[in-house]
Amino acid sequence: MKKLNMAFLIGALALMLTALADSQGSGPTHMKANIPFDFTLGDTTFTSGQYDVSVNWQGVVWFHGSGGRVKAIYSQSVHSGRDAEYSKLVFHHLGERYFLAQIWMRGDTSGREIPPRRVELEIMSRTRPETVDVMARK
Repeated sequence: MKKLNMAFLIGALALMLTALADSQGSGPTHMKANIPFDFTLGDTTFTSGQYDVSVNWQGVVWFHGSGGRVKAIYSQSVHSGRDAEYSKLVFHHLGERYFLAQIWMRGDTSGREIPPRRVELEIMSRTRPETVDVMARK
């Protein structure tokens, strides 16, 4: 029984350290962006406007709109072979709709990616997305 408990503790500790190492590379992120079009984040549609965006060390993305709307959504780490030239939000433009896809901070080789939801995947099965970058600032 003690061996089983010790193995469980070691496994849990290794998992926590792996998650911490992955998240510490990007650290907390805070930026502001003026998004010129309506967009979808998860299952919520937002209107164009000024947004405060933050990502905590656990990968949760927080969107705060000027109208008081707030949305939190989980993201996953994504890596690039080079530093981001500028802070930006990357959207998939599909037909008439925009979906937030990625968040990058200037100078980082890792960013955050929002996993696509079912409606986005359905549209992508019929058409190829165009990528639209919106520059952001700290």
